[in-house]
Amino acid sequence: KLDKAKQELKSKDGALRKSVENFHNLEDKAEGKDQLCKAKEEKLNELENQLSSKRQSYNNLVFYPFTLFCLQIDPMQVVKLEHKLKEHVPLLWPSLLHTEG
Repeated sequence: KLDKAKQELKSKDGALRKSVENFHNLEDKAEGKDQLCKAKEEKLNELENQLSSKRQSYNNLVFYPFTLFCLQIDPMQVVKLEHKLKEHVPLLWPSLLHTEG
């Protein structure tokens, strides 16, 4: 009986060691996946920042010339254009002459 108990104990000890080893392997895998996930998250943030920067650059390229154009308009030209517009609007759109009052 003692030999049988020793054999069972040895078998259970081996199974326990194997379970502990499997547990450590699973922990290592989980840690590796966690690090991979963090690396991918950092890469995603980096790409989002690049996209935001490129979008801002694009907006600057698109709107900067327009802004410069607007800044270069002579205020007197604006007044002249407004007068011309007022002269031609009644000819083009007579319905705009009827104002509610």
